[in-house]
Amino acid sequence: MAAIDGGAKFYFQSDIQAFFTKIPTDQVINILRRETGDEAFVDLFARALEVHLANKDELLGYAHLFPKGGIGVAQGSSLSAFSGNVLLYDMDQKLNTMSVTAVRYIDDILMVGADHSSIDAAKAYAEKTLADFGFGLYTPADGSEKAAQGECNNSINFLSCTLQPKRCVPSAKSIENMKEVVRETLVASKSTIKEALAKGTALNPKQSQSAVLHTLGERIYGWQKSFAFCNQRQPFEHLDVYVAKQIADYHGVIVRQLGKADHQTKAMILGVPSIANMFDLTRVIPAKLSH
Repeated sequence: MAAIDGGAKFYFQSDIQAFFTKIPTDQVINILRRETGDEAFVDLFARALEVHLANKDELLGYAHLFPKGGIGVAQGSSLSAFSGNVLLYDMDQKLNTMSVTAVRYIDDILMVGADHSSIDAAKAYAEKTLADFGFGLYTPADGSEKAAQGECNNSINFLSCTLQPKRCVPSAKSIENMKEVVRETLVASKSTIKEALAKGTALNPKQSQSAVLHTLGERIYGWQKSFAFCNQRQPFEHLDVYVAKQIADYHGVIVRQLGKADHQTKAMILGVPSIANMFDLTRVIPAKLSH
């Protein structure tokens, strides 16, 4: 943001092709050995990167998608992202000496600069360096979500944020995804409660009113914290209004359902467990174990 606010006019961004599947683990391990001189740690790290498929024969034509032969790392592991950072550390540092400001987060890279020539030079260097490792950059194309380039004033969508001079907010897609979480969470609870009442069966405690509101509150809290660095309040205000409306509608449905229910059913819907049912469960489990 500081670079954009400071006058950077153009940008280029791209996913890094084949990032996880092509990481040469031997090179990562050698860098760690050189930098740490700790053989015990390096050996432990090397073993932690290994991927062993217990069901290789069952995977049929998909086994080739998994790391093997010292090439590639497991996606989803924090060690995989760390390995990429170790491997690309020199590239990250070099890019920021080339009249651009470059930021890379795992396999997403963004560079901004004052002119096209600076961007082109940095992009060419990154492409060559990445190609040496078997990686690559995507080419911006209409409708592509893998790469983009243009003027910073027209906004940059990077890591679920929309960036412009003096402006950093959650992207429209991020906000819509959060709205969808709210909608689907409340719809699932309403549907489950309605079904339990219609059939006279127990309600899944996770779908009770108190549990759903608690879970949803935690999701919303975590979502906002992931955008704590944003600098404009308006998108959060708008989302607050949407969430409040959804919660009010949900509450109305619950109130109508409670009006038809007896006291025990009301407690169930609100999320208070039945002590008698808990007792019954403790009696059933030992009985099953005795057979």
